[in-house]
Amino acid sequence: MNGCRSVVDGLVEALAQPLLLAKVDQRHGRPPPTPDSVNWADADWTVLRLVAVCHLADDADAF
Repeated sequence: MNGCRSVVDGLVEALAQPLLLAKVDQRHGRPPPTPDSVNWADADWTVLRLVAVCHLADDADAF
């Protein structure tokens, strides 16, 4: 159950700081995507995650 709590805490933090995921991805060697550089028909999971969290943050007026 502690694993679920970590995931929830991580999502809450990502929602509070939408650019956090992009910073974490950069530390792992993944450059931030640009709309022109993404193959949207076959987007990487990190891109989909980033889009989803940014969408949630936008809905919550976090920007």
